[in-house]
Amino acid sequence: TMFPKIAMVRTALESLYDAKAAVYTYTCTIDAHHITTQNLTKLISDLPCRISYQRNEAAQTTDTVDTQDMMITMIYSDTSIAIPAGSQIMVTWDDGRTDAFENASVPSVYTHHAEVRLVREKDKP
Repeated sequence: TMFPKIAMVRTALESLYDAKAAVYTYTCTIDAHHITTQNLTKLISDLPCRISYQRNEAAQTTDTVDTQDMMITMIYSDTSIAIPAGSQIMVTWDDGRTDAFENASVPSVYTHHAEVRLVREKDKP
């Protein structure tokens, strides 16, 4: 059984969740002609989560523009779910907005939740 304190912390964290994620991974299939294709397959649906944005204050300066790195983290409670690195993640916020990400890390699993680093699909080089 879960200690009451852990349950209270998890409930408090989940009250901050304002989005749901669908997680997709690539699977390989081989057809009758021995041609391998990669297909995007849904691994998880409607995973309650929160997307956290944190600016990295170390700016990168080039001849043309200054840019700041943004660290994007997805926080979710189901610690039994291991989202594979490279997975495609479609996030839908409670207000209907959507955004596409890629998992850029192995999940960090804590007592109350798990976290993965994300890269926004449209920001990829």
